Amino acid sequence: MAPVHGLFAIGLAGLVAACNTTAQMAPADFFADESLEAPVKNAVTVCHGFGCRYKSRMPVAAADLKTLKASFAKAKDAREEREAISKATVLLETRAGQLYGTSADLPGGTHNELIGDPTQQDCVDESSTTTGYLTLLEDNGFLKFHQVRYPAARGIFIDGRYQHYTAVIRETAGDGTEWTVDTWFRKNAQPPVIMPLKDWLLDWTPSREKQLPEEGPVATAAATAG
Repeated sequence: MAPVHGLFAIGLAGLVAACNTTAQMAPADFFADESLEAPVKNAVTVCHGFGCRYKSRMPVAAADLKTLKASFAKAKDAREEREAISKATVLLETRAGQLYGTSADLPGGTHNELIGDPTQQDCVDESSTTTGYLTLLEDNGFLKFHQVRYPAARGIFIDGRYQHYTAVIRETAGDGTEWTVDTWFRKNAQPPVIMPLKDWLLDWTPSREKQLPEEGPVATAAATAG
């Protein structure tokens, strides 16, 4: 796997402390930590090949931005906005798949033989890319009820779980509930797993009743890493 740094290079002893620290950090800090070119309003970096081995700069067409703007304009509350986020992720993953071959990406990919395959994405690729997608949406002013946060991690090996990563959003109202936008469990361009981060941190395979939306197959992750 390609060398990783920042959140993705944290050792066992520092992971829990790092999660508490990174929860207070912004996506800009993440892109700097991982040496990723930050999104702009019409372009985003797509990581693929496992561990961000390949970093492809994807342009986002004006027509797609118009579609996204219209979708988010319909959202009247945080839940509806999460539904729009799910649809936006599907659209952007579809475009990435067309450009870079990640339409062939397998759900829950971890196998060593996939390392270096530019059509495949592990959870490092997925969480990095999805954080970029979400930041692009935020930078375009589409998000009214959520802020994009630094990705989260779970699993420290000694607790019987491999490390796994997800993109995170936080509600701007109420108690500021944080939600995952985890695109790793499902194949390319399927709805992401959107569920409360506090539950994701405890559930190795997310509980279906906590997902939004519910359609789409979920990969079994009981014995695999992200």
